[in-house]
Amino acid sequence: MKPIPNYPNYWITVDGKVFKRLRPGTTVGYKSFRLYADGQHDRPQLAGRLVLETYVGPCPVGKECCHKNDHRQDDRLENLYWGTRSENQADAVRNDKYGSVLNVAQVRVIHHLLESNEMTQKEISRFFELSESSTTINDIARGRSWSSVTGRTKK
Repeated sequence: MKPIPNYPNYWITVDGKVFKRLRPGTTVGYKSFRLYADGQHDRPQLAGRLVLETYVGPCPVGKECCHKNDHRQDDRLENLYWGTRSENQADAVRNDKYGSVLNVAQVRVIHHLLESNEMTQKEISRFFELSESSTTINDIARGRSWSSVTGRTKK
């Protein structure tokens, strides 16, 4: 266990456990903690990022915290690395874990359906049992998500 840089009253283990009477929350599926320094409340801090900052060092410019196995709650040091967004997306494709709702094979089918105009976005959403309010299909269609699988660029 080591002290967390910039948070003098907190410690973290190599497997992402933070100590000081805290209850972990989640931020978009990732474990997060609200930390305090100098009596000031800070925004939620992601556990994986805290592990890397504590045991590896500050995040290099252009890098982000990546989970090798794409399990957002697995914040063990051996599962984390600083990588580019492209490296993180390539991991997700390799692990067939890109996104929390769909897998790579499903996105390829969706891409085909969008390209062929066989179904509307609403019909595709229903077919894949996505919620009525989901923007997933529209994000795929506009290249805002899954572009590494579909080759679509942002519109």
